[in-house]
Amino acid sequence: MFRSLQNYVGLRRAHFCFSAAAKVSPEVLRFFHDIGIRVKEGYGMAECTGLSFIHMGDDIKLGTVGKAIDIIEFKISSEGELLKRRESIFVGYYKNEKATQSMIVDGWLYTGDIAALDEDGHIGIVDRKKDIIITSGGKNIAPSEIENSLTTSLFIKYEDQKGECL
Repeated sequence: MFRSLQNYVGLRRAHFCFSAAAKVSPEVLRFFHDIGIRVKEGYGMAECTGLSFIHMGDDIKLGTVGKAIDIIEFKISSEGELLKRRESIFVGYYKNEKATQSMIVDGWLYTGDIAALDEDGHIGIVDRKKDIIITSGGKNIAPSEIENSLTTSLFIKYEDQKGECL
């Protein structure tokens, strides 16, 4: 049954599957893992010459983007923002010194992403710093967590452009 499903989604002969765009719901990734498609997540930025974190080998932890590659130094600021440093960080935005100064401070690249480091050294990207909602009670809420919960809800119907249920 899983082989037919792998064929249907076009990934039967895939050797490596990666996701490195927006945060993917762990439930969606678990589905792919359950049918035998081992999707690994990664994280990078053009300002830091691409890839910085990735699941390596069988060290896959759903809900994270893996561990730092060997050539990257990182830390998490007191506000929870992921900061990165390495030789390949860009020198700045073309003709935009103000934007450059807001991104690079004391050699650290401020990614704009809120992150969490777990006990195994895996980084989890919570959300974009600018998207965090602060409630009147002072609690920080990441909209992507709400969105991911809604995408796996049995009570929400999804329709394509033709109006057919997915």
